Amino acid sequence: MKALDLAKRFKEYLDRVWAPRLNESNEVEDLYCFFGDWIENDEEKVISWTRGRYSVIVLTWTIVAAWFDQRPEDFAAIRPWTSVVLDLRPDADGLPTYVPIFLDEERWNDWVFERLHGRP
Repeated sequence: MKALDLAKRFKEYLDRVWAPRLNESNEVEDLYCFFGDWIENDEEKVISWTRGRYSVIVLTWTIVAAWFDQRPEDFAAIRPWTSVVLDLRPDADGLPTYVPIFLDEERWNDWVFERLHGRP
């Protein structure tokens, strides 16, 4: 499946799952938290759609982040709770100290392997 199609599926997931919850929470997250939520809740589908390929998930994230940046109104289901696209948790020098699992190729590959074959 193409990354653009996956980005659209992520958007559909937000509308389906998060739109009904609009008034349930006031916790603010970064956009990536919602992306990770989609991957984990639809993990079998996401692994199938990406065929486990890291490049596809990274391209999908890139499209989602650009789409959100350019047209945040398209993400009305989560907009009230979204602070930034990706919170990299900077250290005292302002350098990132954290990279989410789905943006780290080794951790992505381990995650896919564990889902397909059980714990190593």
